[in-house]
Amino acid sequence: MTRKLTETQLFILVSHAGDWAKWADQFSVWSDDKTVTFIEAHMLVLALTHLEGCLKEIRGMSKPLDEAAEAFLQAMRDGGIRDARNLLEHEEQYLVGRGKIPALVGPGNSWPVTPDEASWSTGLMGSDRLETVTILGKTATLGPALDCIPEIHSALQVWLIGFRGW
Repeated sequence: MTRKLTETQLFILVSHAGDWAKWADQFSVWSDDKTVTFIEAHMLVLALTHLEGCLKEIRGMSKPLDEAAEAFLQAMRDGGIRDARNLLEHEEQYLVGRGKIPALVGPGNSWPVTPDEASWSTGLMGSDRLETVTILGKTATLGPALDCIPEIHSALQVWLIGFRGW
């Protein structure tokens, strides 16, 4: 942790991290048509970046969580997921050429998400998981960050079970 958090702050951050991990996992899985709308892509990217924010604040709680968090944070950096959030958050400005970071927009300046701009892998129980998504011509790789979620969720649950605050 970069600063001393109160027990209440820590509990809320851990609880929210668990919720964001759950939602990211749910938003990443489709069982049938594999059509991704910009709203679904936005919700998944939003969940991942909120999870990232929580994990940055609760570093130092436990070694298993720190290890899982570091792998996740690296996957977020490598996958360009924070850039994807910026593009989705401000897509209207980027579409008309007024985005704050023009270099984020890839070639073709395409509308956020269409089926041919997403890739999938078959996950557990036959469901398909979103691996990459292209937003305004820029591809974000989601799979490695999503791979970290089960370990993060487990470490958060262990911490919550042992919480003795209040």
